[in-house]
Amino acid sequence: MTIQSVPQIRVFIASPGDVNEERAVALQVLDILEYDPRFRQGGIGGVSIHAVAWDKEGSGTAMRASMTPQTAIRAGLPQPSECDIVLVFFWGRVGTPLPYPEYQKDDGTPYLSGTEWEYLNAITAERAHGKPVTLVYKRIKKPRIDLDNAEQVAQYQAVQTFFKQFRDPATSALVGGFNEYKTPEELKVLLLLHLPNIVSSILNSEDLKPSAGAIVPERSLVDAPPLWTGSPFPGLRSFTEADAPIFFGRGQETSDLVSRVEESRFVAVVAASGSGKSSLVAAGLIPRLKKANAIVSGATGSKDWRFVRFTPGQEASPFAALFSALRDAFPEYKVDPFELPSRRKSFVESITADPASFVEVCDALLSEAKAPVWAEILFFVDQFEELFTLVREQDRAPFVALLEAIFASRRLRCVVTMRSDFTAQAIDNPTLAKLMNQGNYMLAVPTAGALIEMIKRPAERAGLTWEEGLPERIQSDTGSDTGALALMAYALDELYQAAGDKYLTFAAYNALGDPTKNINGVEGAIGKRAEIAFEKMDLPNKDGVLQRVFRELVTVDERGTATRQRALLSKFDMDERALIDSFASERLLVTEDDRVEVAHEAVFRSWERLKKWIEDEQEDLILLRQMRSTAAEWKKKGTPDLLWTYELQKPVFAMIARHQPKLDEHERQFMIPEYQRLLDELRDPKTSPKRRRTIGERLAALPSGDPRRAIGVEGDVKAYENDVVIETLGDATGLHQNS
Repeated sequence: MTIQSVPQIRVFIASPGDVNEERAVALQVLDILEYDPRFRQGGIGGVSIHAVAWDKEGSGTAMRASMTPQTAIRAGLPQPSECDIVLVFFWGRVGTPLPYPEYQKDDGTPYLSGTEWEYLNAITAERAHGKPVTLVYKRIKKPRIDLDNAEQVAQYQAVQTFFKQFRDPATSALVGGFNEYKTPEELKVLLLLHLPNIVSSILNSEDLKPSAGAIVPERSLVDAPPLWTGSPFPGLRSFTEADAPIFFGRGQETSDLVSRVEESRFVAVVAASGSGKSSLVAAGLIPRLKKANAIVSGATGSKDWRFVRFTPGQEASPFAALFSALRDAFPEYKVDPFELPSRRKSFVESITADPASFVEVCDALLSEAKAPVWAEILFFVDQFEELFTLVREQDRAPFVALLEAIFASRRLRCVVTMRSDFTAQAIDNPTLAKLMNQGNYMLAVPTAGALIEMIKRPAERAGLTWEEGLPERIQSDTGSDTGALALMAYALDELYQAAGDKYLTFAAYNALGDPTKNINGVEGAIGKRAEIAFEKMDLPNKDGVLQRVFRELVTVDERGTATRQRALLSKFDMDERALIDSFASERLLVTEDDRVEVAHEAVFRSWERLKKWIEDEQEDLILLRQMRSTAAEWKKKGTPDLLWTYELQKPVFAMIARHQPKLDEHERQFMIPEYQRLLDELRDPKTSPKRRRTIGERLAALPSGDPRRAIGVEGDVKAYENDVVIETLGDATGLHQNS
């Protein structure tokens, strides 16, 4: 394959240490520009944007102890004046002073900082030769300054001194231009507005014939930026850290979350299912922190942090999951495979017994890894709601205590993602309520503009083009309902699969839906893939298999709303496992360890076959959920008052007889018929005469009457043991046997 050569634009980034997030945003924008379709049209064929910065990874300049950044630039990097564009960022610091008199201005005065030197080097060249284009940006949000810290105050005052040069001292009129912004995301908007036109101007000016006698140096050509391989759309799966180059549309939220992590050592990202919580942390927050030299006004180097990701229910206990995640994050810490089980067991037992000791463990890990003193560990606890749905009761309190210890530590932080419908359960715990009050981030559904960016930018990264207006049509069809984001991502992935020539068309998009049923491409994509996957399966009675599987994976509330729930894979037989494996390969189901769940609730709404089945069996599914919920509460509290009477049990018996759901042991115990529980109580010699009388009255009140042949409560109970009449309906459940 021939590699295309394209012109290269060099962009110098100059800034002090308190705007590292701005530097990260600038690098992201420059990365976007390389794939801007405007530079692949009109004969240009593309462009390479090369960022020049002394601290940029791979810059090739070793920072010796005797070097200033400017000395390093002179030694191994182009000077600002030798670049095409220079970007200068300021906020509350002007930067580190340069050694004087080695570095001094033409008038003999010292430079305010190395950043001022870089700016003057660029602007002097631009005024003399028209190159480079120099752009200055100032963050106008007030920085946090300790007024008792003389160095911080002096730095802030120096910034004000720097910007005085842009105004006439006599009239205050502007004599130079700079651009103001409030947040890094606002800066991103400005850069995306300013830089494309400047890059186009530079490229187009060199395409013109030079005037007589003028010398225009030939711009060097380099390899075109590599395109993203495979689909740039994730479908129903969450973005991962590896997907950061194609993660767009959440820039403001990423900046907001960085600020929350800066302010609090515990942050809960809370949103509805399908709003992109996990993606925001994995592909937004963590890559941003890894690229930033600092997040707290230059005080801590987040690029040196370690990141530990796990879900509370992925292993036998959240502490076992934490142990595995720590091993992945600290590969330096070697464990003999033969000792691994005992090490894991010891870790789980010790941290469960004393959660506060976990801080010492982490300090030791950082020391073992020879991490810098400013390095920290950020724990990403994804799907935090598993603490209430999958984690054993005895593990919950110790795990919450561990989170509290992290919050009180000096080198640990924690970010959790949680579905908003579990907020009430979380704040029922006083400690969790306190933690969430310290750092709670409510993630809203994406705006229309954000959805457009989620469509266009990843497509550009993969070299895709589209018919005019198609991204806007997809966004309009997506809407703003909860879960719409997952629908759109899935539809885009389907659209990519259909675009053999990398050209996305209305025809291909419309084919994803069903115009005869007024189903657009977004809504139709998931249902169509599910139906195709189902139709090509060769299973006996596959409709029955489908229903048995999804009866365990869907729960329906009293409003008829279907939501997903996890189930153990060990519950399913061979045919059911075959269906699960097939759907998992299509990314409609997700399997992990011994559990399976639906990839997203959108499957329930968009697949017509499944949607109709849920509607037809709605009452039975509601009844099954109610029974399972009460059985779980009974198991938790153990109080007989929660056990259902025969009148409540009877419709459940009928439902069980019809559908044979897969009940676990405590659900089977919960559904032992009332009369059988009462007879068992009668057989107990410890049952008092008064209680026997009450039981007899209740047995007589049952619709079928007292199941014993001889009526009475005072006689020998054992005489009736072989004479119990088992109701036909109850026997059909298979829950009990004749006594």
